[in-house]
Amino acid sequence: YLNYTLAPKNIVFPDNLEVQLCGMPGIAMYKQPALNAQFQANIDAWAKHTRRPVQTWDYSCWPTDRTKAPFQYPHVLKDYYMSNRSTLVGTFINGGESDEWLTHHFTMYCWMKLMWDPQFDVDAAAVSFSQRMFGPAAAPMHALLKLQTDRWEKVQWKLDKISPTALYGDSYTAPVIEQMKKLLAEAHQKAAGDEVILARLKYYESPFPAFYAEAESMLSGKGLRSLNAQKVAANPVIDGKLDDQWWQAAEAVTGFMGKWQENTWGAKYPTHVKAVWTLDGITFGFKMDEPNTKALKMDIKQRDDGALWPQNDNMELFVDVTGAKAGNYYQWLINPIGTVLDIRDDDPAWNPDKSKVATFVGEDFWSVEVFLPYAMFADEKDFVKPAGGKSWVGQFARHRISDGRDSDADESLNEYNRFNNILGGFTSNAADFGTIQFVE
Repeated sequence: YLNYTLAPKNIVFPDNLEVQLCGMPGIAMYKQPALNAQFQANIDAWAKHTRRPVQTWDYSCWPTDRTKAPFQYPHVLKDYYMSNRSTLVGTFINGGESDEWLTHHFTMYCWMKLMWDPQFDVDAAAVSFSQRMFGPAAAPMHALLKLQTDRWEKVQWKLDKISPTALYGDSYTAPVIEQMKKLLAEAHQKAAGDEVILARLKYYESPFPAFYAEAESMLSGKGLRSLNAQKVAANPVIDGKLDDQWWQAAEAVTGFMGKWQENTWGAKYPTHVKAVWTLDGITFGFKMDEPNTKALKMDIKQRDDGALWPQNDNMELFVDVTGAKAGNYYQWLINPIGTVLDIRDDDPAWNPDKSKVATFVGEDFWSVEVFLPYAMFADEKDFVKPAGGKSWVGQFARHRISDGRDSDADESLNEYNRFNNILGGFTSNAADFGTIQFVE
């Protein structure tokens, strides 16, 4: 995944190497020219290294793991396979989301066809699909399918990331969603009395109620929990203990939740989050209840070690200092001994020298303090300088591995809980970022 898939530049391989390459961040996202060019260059580099076609491992569940939008992308797939007739030997398609096929089953059908014949006419298939499946309702259903496709494929986002701003500010705006509702209503009217067609319509539109609810939630912020950051006279001493007087003015929030597909569960042991701010910086405080601190996994000491997340207990902080939810973020991942993995917009090479982090391990808890001076965000174009009534957005997550695997979660994970966990997907999913409100 990520940088692990990149073709090396200075290695000569023997002639018996075959490569299966993971597609990042998913074919659907290759609608963005920069992402498409980036992965295409990697395919070409591996094909040159191995002197034979590459096999890809592509995720049909990306980005359905981060949105309920019923998008379609058959032309993106067609361009992908047409461009790689000499460089790809085939694709392993990996899925897994519960509503993945419901959301874009037409695109999946085209995917199967295109792997055998990259010249497969996806537009003719859309017409035939609409006619054969929906009979008298063919016209509105074809219009709906085309609308879903065009709003995904043809609308270029400012950032190459899926986000509420991209989805519901650019692609599936309120007027577009209203048009979808009218087309479905028209299809029902034209299919009235035909039990078979109505059953097919029911299947096709089954993902749409969740889509409408997500759009309303993302546009209004409804359902997402927020954190009040209290203004104080001075910054706390950063020692990890959360015991100075300034913390007494801040209200803690808790109630972290775990999520896997449609299943959610409460944290086994609570995590408490506070925030205070001054004219020059904001400090976040985290207290993690832990009955057996001797069992904490905290042996990683090297900064930016990628093993920190899967192998050590850790706390994560994400902040978007623009408040725009466009996909930009700053991230800190911290283990109980204060080892840090810090990232800016997916770049782990970012290492700020102005932030301060300290941790403390008590008898039945461990805690973290993170001080972020506003000066460290000087080059952020749309930085919102804190003041009463202003806000950022962010996410907080705890990965607890002290007891081993959690039986209620995905078997590949230990106990992993977040402050907001409505949509799930990657923790950097801006759709689940809640408001950080600055209070005086």
